[in-house]
Amino acid sequence: MRSPKVTVRITPKQGAYLSFIQQYLQLHGRSPSEAELQQFFMVSPPSVHQMIVMLERRGFISRQAGVARSIRVLVASDQLPPLDEVQAAMGIGAEAPGRRVASPIDVAMAFVSKINAQHVAGLCELMTDGHVLIDALDGRTEGRETMRTGWRDFFRLFPNYCIRVSQVTSTANIVGLFGAAGGSYHNAPKTRWQVSAAWKATVEDGLIDEWRVYCDTTWARRGT
Repeated sequence: MRSPKVTVRITPKQGAYLSFIQQYLQLHGRSPSEAELQQFFMVSPPSVHQMIVMLERRGFISRQAGVARSIRVLVASDQLPPLDEVQAAMGIGAEAPGRRVASPIDVAMAFVSKINAQHVAGLCELMTDGHVLIDALDGRTEGRETMRTGWRDFFRLFPNYCIRVSQVTSTANIVGLFGAAGGSYHNAPKTRWQVSAAWKATVEDGLIDEWRVYCDTTWARRGT
């Protein structure tokens, strides 16, 4: 039986977590891990865990004991503020990304978090005006506004797209990320793909100036 939704008064910080969890659930069909919440909000593991415990204690979420990614939001959807608004209230926005992102690695990981949340506006907030994306076939796309459309189209073609980073290195403003990427296809939603992949991020003034992808692209042919 589905848990009843509750109507409550929530703080902007609580709303930020609840909105992110709800959006993630809608996109991926499962709740985010605490590590993904940590990456998105750029806080420590204890901070995320304390927030989850508090949200559960107040009856804002429910979890199944011993089951990973089992969070469900119990607050009615119309009681949740838009994620963009609560981000701005918390200072996680385009006006001052440097206040929340202290190093090139943090910037790159924040970019990954926005990709995993399929948060196009958040991705664009972390790009320079002249942002460049170089794909695995050396295709080059330039400009933040061009990439706004590009990421929307990409997420439409490959629902559930997600990056898993297992290792990160950096030299000055260059960050290397290594791990895997995976997702599904818009025309075959039950078919999943996953490949080993790497990314290079060039960071300028707290923003991603270049994002380069290295992976086998045979998986992409089915989704186009």
